[in-house]
Amino acid sequence: MKKYVLLPIGLLFSALWFSSFENGITSFGLNRTGSTGGLATCGDSVTHCHSTTSTAVPILSVILMDGAQVVSNGIYHPGRTYRIEVKGGISSSSSLYPVYGFQFTAGTVNDGSFTLIGNDLKSTFINTIQFIEHKQPIAPVGNNYQSYFYWTAPPPGAGTINFYCTMLIGNGDHAVTGDHSKNVIVSFQEGAPTGVADLDNSVEVNIHPSPAVDFANITIATDKPGDYSIRVFDLSGKEVHKESLQVGTEKKNVRLNTAAWQSGLYFVEVESSQGRRLMKIVKQ
Repeated sequence: MKKYVLLPIGLLFSALWFSSFENGITSFGLNRTGSTGGLATCGDSVTHCHSTTSTAVPILSVILMDGAQVVSNGIYHPGRTYRIEVKGGISSSSSLYPVYGFQFTAGTVNDGSFTLIGNDLKSTFINTIQFIEHKQPIAPVGNNYQSYFYWTAPPPGAGTINFYCTMLIGNGDHAVTGDHSKNVIVSFQEGAPTGVADLDNSVEVNIHPSPAVDFANITIATDKPGDYSIRVFDLSGKEVHKESLQVGTEKKNVRLNTAAWQSGLYFVEVESSQGRRLMKIVKQ
């Protein structure tokens, strides 16, 4: 004879509640980044949420990249597109933590715009504030996790931009004990405009085919001739192609040899004195 076990309604609700948290928390209106209106952690006695007795130390960093260079001087330039890297981990290798997640925001409506890459992140809003967070538990490599997305800085006059991020490192048991959390806040001061904003509509750039197999063509058409550069980066920020060219009033075609590239997503940066444009290409 079969036996059935009924969960009390409260326990069942709690199980569903915490399970849904695994896919991000902004849909519940929760901000754990430490920005205005939010709590500064997802793991202390105030939030009554995730906790651990482990002595392992969580590590979290938010890094701003300008092309392949780390922005180490704390200055961003209005209108410029940067890559934001979120990296986390655990200091101890004695035990592995199989799932990671994070929540990120700049905390204001005047913070520029974010562009996602890959399939592990989502962009959501609480009121008018944009948040980037995981949309499903993310498996780390060993005890380390990293993710990337792009940020286009706001126009001149925004002033200091603060980035707020919280990371949860879970032991995968779907409970709120035995986990780790970490928060960081990083600030960047507004610098002088570089004159390199996004290319306007007078410059038409097309990439085909995408997905690419052995080659890809970049076509540039403009009534603003001049010196242009093309750089291609993989998701780690490694530059896999770079060349300079002169573009006249006639359409210019550049053929990229993609045969040796690893399969995945790449970013193509086309830049001139008029500005620059960041585009995507998939290598099959």
